[in-house]
Amino acid sequence: MGQMVLLDNELIRINPENKAHIDYSSDLGRTWLVRYAASSAGVFQDLLVVEDKLIALTSYGTYVSTTQGR
Repeated sequence: MGQMVLLDNELIRINPENKAHIDYSSDLGRTWLVRYAASSAGVFQDLLVVEDKLIALTSYGTYVSTTQGR
């Protein structure tokens, strides 16, 4: 299960305290900022990178982003 992935020099993770949020870090995990914080995607369960796409599996389905989850 991918709780954290590397994409274009950013670490992207499912927030460990709130699984409905996606965080990112551009300093190798020293600091984290919220990238996505809405309930419309449901609870994030898994992250995967395929080429330049971020794929997120959630309780509501599968989401694909070509903008690093923005």
